[in-house]
Amino acid sequence: MLIDKYLPDYQFHEKHEITTAAPPEKIYEAILSTDFVKNFVIAALFRIRGISQFTILDLTKVGFKILEEVYPEEIVIGLEGRFWTRNPAMREIDGESFLSPQSRDVARVAWNFFIEEKASGKSVLTTETRISCLNQDVLKKFQRYWFVIRPWSGLIRKHMLKEIRRQAEQNQSNWRS
Repeated sequence: MLIDKYLPDYQFHEKHEITTAAPPEKIYEAILSTDFVKNFVIAALFRIRGISQFTILDLTKVGFKILEEVYPEEIVIGLEGRFWTRNPAMREIDGESFLSPQSRDVARVAWNFFIEEKASGKSVLTTETRISCLNQDVLKKFQRYWFVIRPWSGLIRKHMLKEIRRQAEQNQSNWRS
């Protein structure tokens, strides 16, 4: 997986998967185009942060960068920042910079969506988030932050997978019609 190239060593991670009848091309399209705030749970959680629209491409407007993508198999996005602060000071970081040594005063995040087509004709869509902290101070600060947000982060990702599946399968049925 591409995410292994960008963040092979990490202290925190979260991984979720879902099976869908849609082909990889439709899933990949849905990953990029689904507006996740159409999901009630995601909308409620994001409304707290003042976010009214949320697609993967919208994330590039708030600091995330697409590090690499292999169509229609995987996309990896990344970001650096002090997420535990009131103003998280997100740092945009491109794929080349992401592969260079990490600054010791920030946490680095890699997040992917990976599609695996099975012999049955179904596909498994996996999302994984990995976070790296290079010193004890950052590690402790992020650990407290992660303790608070991890349940909500996981809930959002589970609902994101459901929305992607819904969109991909809807696009597939529209495509066949």
